[in-house]
Amino acid sequence: MILERNRRSQLALLLIALLAAIAGQTEAQKAAKQTAVSTCASKEKCHTCIQTEGCAWCMQPDFKGQSRCYQNTSLLCPEEFAYSPITLEEILVNNKLTNENKVAGGGGYSMSGESSNTWSSSYSESSSSSSSSSSSLSGSNYEFRSAGEIVQIQPQSIRLALRVNEKHNIKIRYSQAEGYPVDLYYLMDLSKSMQDDKDKLSTLGDKLSETMKRITNNFHLGFGSFVDKVLMPYVSTIPKKLEHPCEDCKAPYGYHNHMPLNNNTESFSNEVKNATVSGNLDAPEGGFDAIMQAIACRSQIGWRQQARRLLVFSTDAGFHYAGDGKLGGVIAPNDGECHLNEEGGYTHSTLQDYPSISQINQKVKDNAINIIFAVTSNQLSVYEKLVEHIQGASAAKLDNDSSNVVELVKEEYAENLLFGRDEGQCHWRCENHLLLVLPEQRTRTADLQVRQPEGGPASELHSPDSVAQVSRGSARLDTDDLHLARRHQRGHANPAEYAVLVSL
Repeated sequence: MILERNRRSQLALLLIALLAAIAGQTEAQKAAKQTAVSTCASKEKCHTCIQTEGCAWCMQPDFKGQSRCYQNTSLLCPEEFAYSPITLEEILVNNKLTNENKVAGGGGYSMSGESSNTWSSSYSESSSSSSSSSSSLSGSNYEFRSAGEIVQIQPQSIRLALRVNEKHNIKIRYSQAEGYPVDLYYLMDLSKSMQDDKDKLSTLGDKLSETMKRITNNFHLGFGSFVDKVLMPYVSTIPKKLEHPCEDCKAPYGYHNHMPLNNNTESFSNEVKNATVSGNLDAPEGGFDAIMQAIACRSQIGWRQQARRLLVFSTDAGFHYAGDGKLGGVIAPNDGECHLNEEGGYTHSTLQDYPSISQINQKVKDNAINIIFAVTSNQLSVYEKLVEHIQGASAAKLDNDSSNVVELVKEEYAENLLFGRDEGQCHWRCENHLLLVLPEQRTRTADLQVRQPEGGPASELHSPDSVAQVSRGSARLDTDDLHLARRHQRGHANPAEYAVLVSL
């Protein structure tokens, strides 16, 4: 009897809780509906009304309602007078994905695609019930031949007309092209403590090239070195020390480009072997000067326009940054420009301060370069914090004699290629937010969702160098049909590959 009463009490409590939940849900729905109604009713002008999600404008001449702007799911206006713009999508450029085996050959190849050069009227008059629909436009087919142009994401350019805060899904196709060019510039700290690292690297040039050529047969390798500004307190300015700061050392220097990017791996090994170490006084090095020049001097270094660009930064010390130049009497800020002479030496080392972290980050984003900081274990924690502020950068442990550099570059290349953020949000004043699509050997599809920001013009998505770029608005990837890996701190890959670049 007691058990029966307890069971009935439990059932009664469960029923009460269920009814309360239903009532709460109903109230929430009513509140949401009332909010939507009041939002529309507050819009007094037609243009502000039709920009608002879920609202329609009544054009009835003898309209006697409280507000011409109303929620488009209601029947406050005759259908023939209801004005509710639909989403418009126009594909501007739709070149087909590059034939993979043609890219691997490195020569010219055929490419076919679709393009659209027509744009329909900005909005279509429709009933309120059709406001959630969209219109897609495409143009005629065409074929052309091109040498050096590689398409890895399709379509390449789209124009959208959306309401404020309205979301719209776009189907994109992407494919990793075999034989995609890779440029790898090795930037090395040549202070005395890196002597054994230099000797080891000189023997690994061929192995590094062979390893990278398993990934792509279109591989270029370059080499540069740095020490620090030739000023006190960075280096000793005693005349004798300026010539030979240490035993078997050459005179100190800021940065020197020994070998521009090319496919001659034998030359790389010789340049590394012939490079002489130098010496300095303080613990941090002038690596930021070297990074800035290696990126800013695109033609002197030999960075190719359409390639995966990697900069390997090897050191066993920390770094000087903006403001440290004042210790040596250098107050002029770094201008971020190229200042190399014909011999490849940095001419403004003692004239300009070190660049800031934000300057390095901006230069990296502007030039689509991934930096791999290959550092010794005692410096790894410092550089792991640094890469959080440099887009596309990563840090990895380097053995004391750099014997693991080949494996390190291979692993870091793969991680930068395979990992990325699967979604992100950015307001229309943000810049260069990356959303990485995991590349695979076969063609895949994904949904790109774009949201129109308040106050922004119609969104346009462009894809120069196989990049989808959102000029206005925010975007995210719908990853239901994609296998994407989350890697928060290392979330950006080279914008020249497999990425959706939101430049707002």
